[in-house]
Amino acid sequence: MKMCILIKDLNFEAIIGILPEERQKPQKINISAKIKYRYKDSKDYLDYARVANTIIECVQTKQYGLLEEALNDIAATCFKTFKKIKTLTLYIEKPDILQHCKVGMRAKFRRKNNGFTFMFAISRD
Repeated sequence: MKMCILIKDLNFEAIIGILPEERQKPQKINISAKIKYRYKDSKDYLDYARVANTIIECVQTKQYGLLEEALNDIAATCFKTFKKIKTLTLYIEKPDILQHCKVGMRAKFRRKNNGFTFMFAISRD
């Protein structure tokens, strides 16, 4: 049967951005994910804790310039690490970069035979 894991408001600090101040000091990052996969039984599940930790490690290790780069790399890492994932929707926000609002992006990816394909990107609604 098809299942969907939701990871909401995964908060941590990382370096993402192209402005000089963003390159020097980690800032608060908020990531959410919607992960679809096939579930057979209790021996065949997707460990959401491992997925969350993989996302954190990926973002904190790489120090991206653009949110687009981070989204693509998180997707590639998740599809490579977790073979069960069929589709992955990622939301990434930088809540403190502007004083009057949160900024962020959303992108959806689908597994293909030879990797994954980008489906769409829209600002978070």
